[in-house]
Amino acid sequence: MFVIVGINHMNIRNFDLNLLVIFKDLFNTLSVSQTATNLGLSQPAVSHALSRLRDSLNDELFIRTARTFIPTDKAIQLGSFLETYLNELESNLFEQEGWDSHNSSKEFRVSGTAFDSFMWVPKLMESLVESAPKLKVTMKGIVLEDFLDRMIRGEIDLSFAGNLEEINNFSVETLGTHDFCIIASKSNSQYKKKISLKQYLKASHVLYTPTEKPGSDIDNYLSSIGESRNILVKTSYLNSIPRLVEKRNMLSMVPLAYGKTVAKYFDLKLYDVPFEVSPFKHQMVWHKSRQNSSSHKWLRDYIRDSYWDFIQEVS
Repeated sequence: MFVIVGINHMNIRNFDLNLLVIFKDLFNTLSVSQTATNLGLSQPAVSHALSRLRDSLNDELFIRTARTFIPTDKAIQLGSFLETYLNELESNLFEQEGWDSHNSSKEFRVSGTAFDSFMWVPKLMESLVESAPKLKVTMKGIVLEDFLDRMIRGEIDLSFAGNLEEINNFSVETLGTHDFCIIASKSNSQYKKKISLKQYLKASHVLYTPTEKPGSDIDNYLSSIGESRNILVKTSYLNSIPRLVEKRNMLSMVPLAYGKTVAKYFDLKLYDVPFEVSPFKHQMVWHKSRQNSSSHKWLRDYIRDSYWDFIQEVS
């Protein structure tokens, strides 16, 4: 728990909590003029509020440079704290229990992988247009190294991910599971009805790498049995894989639902994986500060129902 140094139980009643709303916006914009515009205040009023905050917290908070502000360590701590707890407070205080999805113009910000943006989210968007025509949804690419922090800061309301374990202060729910397959070019005549492990290891491979972190579950498994595969291409662009496989006679392991879909548009064949591999757990993740929000609960319920339809369609 973050402690606001300089404000204790003896003088918190003398602290103007409205200053924290100004601080939160200033922390996000790093601009007095932009914060003034966002909050409908004058620039002198924002500057005065910052001066009062500096006095109350006994810290400079933001260091001015030629072009912007640089937050101090205390400002970074306080900013992260407020992103979580002010958002939760606003949800609990001001959101009505009977949230009207059909007439709401609320914007949801979600993130996901290339698999989500190609396979699943377009179907969700199509459905939402009919059920909640005024609702706005912004879809952002997932940055695996910091997507949890983006939810803590309130930049993302919910994210899609895969194969996550339990995470402190987050809810992780598995929507469904997807088996894997191998895609290969139909022009590659060396593969008949199946691909053997020997053929798999001898082939050249395209590896989908949505994260910069090295290694994969497949390569870790192969290493454990004293084997390795020949990876020629690593790409974070999922939809570049079918073309590479089709034209370069390489192999790639992808979710079966994705393989079936791209095989309709590319000259590809699908094969079983020649060793045991655990299914891909497709999940939605959200920060627990959103847990009791009526609109967020509606979104989660809608995603669950829509995902069931999606699974039936791609099975």
